Amino acid sequence: MKKRFVVAVESSTSEQSAALVEFFEERGVGWWHYLPNLWLISDSNGKLDASEIRDELRLLIPGEHSLVLEFRADGDTWAGFGPKSERRNMFKWIRGNWTPEE
Repeated sequence: MKKRFVVAVESSTSEQSAALVEFFEERGVGWWHYLPNLWLISDSNGKLDASEIRDELRLLIPGEHSLVLEFRADGDTWAGFGPKSERRNMFKWIRGNWTPEE
């Protein structure tokens, strides 16, 4: 099943971006990257998932906040790394407004 992803990172060097592109190319997925720190990914084989990409981001671009949105025919999901305290929560709006109601 084909999966599509939107991948965003807070900041990255050109070397880190190149390493992320290499990660995608090694997995045989298509990618678009014309805006800084934003990638659109198309996985025709449906093998990647949001948490695998998030975990790779944490290795390749350590310490930077990131968000991966995964779009699939059987339902969308997401994974991210960033602040989630009561005072400063990167994911509160996403949980309340983006995730479909169950």
